[in-house]
Amino acid sequence: MYLMKKDDPIETPKYPSFSQEAPPTPVPVPQGMDMNELKNAPVPVEASQISTETAQQQSQISQVVTEKEKSSKFPLLIGFLIVLAIAVYGFVAYLYFGNQKLRQDSQKASDKSAITQPTPIAMAETFQYLIENGNIKKVSSKGSEQIIVNKAGYPETGLIGFTNVIVSDSGDFICFWSLPPATKPALYYSDSGGETVKQVNEKVKNCAWSNKEDKLAYINDAAEGLPVDIFLYDFENELEKNLTNQATASGVFRRYEATSFFSDDTKVLCSFEEINKAQPALETLGNCEIDVTTGKVTDK
Repeated sequence: MYLMKKDDPIETPKYPSFSQEAPPTPVPVPQGMDMNELKNAPVPVEASQISTETAQQQSQISQVVTEKEKSSKFPLLIGFLIVLAIAVYGFVAYLYFGNQKLRQDSQKASDKSAITQPTPIAMAETFQYLIENGNIKKVSSKGSEQIIVNKAGYPETGLIGFTNVIVSDSGDFICFWSLPPATKPALYYSDSGGETVKQVNEKVKNCAWSNKEDKLAYINDAAEGLPVDIFLYDFENELEKNLTNQATASGVFRRYEATSFFSDDTKVLCSFEEINKAQPALETLGNCEIDVTTGKVTDK
């Protein structure tokens, strides 16, 4: 033991000023734990510090998750926009090429129509023959009109002039006639221009052209109650022939009418009205045909 002498100076212990940091609070050592275990033991952390750090970690984690979500959604948005752009472009292309195809099809149809459509053929000029004030008038389908046979050149037709005109199938010939009160009613024929007018016979009418246009069939102009016969005129021989030449001794007779020729001109087709003078009420109507060579009449 050291004993302080009376003359030894007394040292005053040094304590830190209040401006200095306070010494750390000593950590109590649990019983039964040595210093080495104390060194390795975990440092206790206050609850407030743990809560703050945990909140910071959760905030950081949330921020990371949000950033990941944003970063994961961005490629999806880009992909969607690309798909949308492709779809729009495809639709526009579909409309464009569809319109082009329609134009091509329309052009092909137009070209085909232009190729296959026949060239319009100019209509041939046709003529109609009319009676105008007793004259024979020729009217063109193109609008021209011409008097081809003037009644003034045939005074025997009287004031009435010509009453009827018939044209042949080819249009190359016409036949026409006059009726009472003409002083000399007669039947005529001519070319279609009226330049070769010839008289067939007097007191005959109602002509019908043969298919070869070389013959005329007609009837005599008889009053009511008298027989009417069919005549044949041959242009080549300029001869007239009575095909029916009826005998009226029995008191029965017919009033014939020539309607046309058979297709080969061997027969004249006709109709008739049969009259019995003894029984006028027993009138018979019928159709017939006449052989132009033999004159045989066959009722139909």
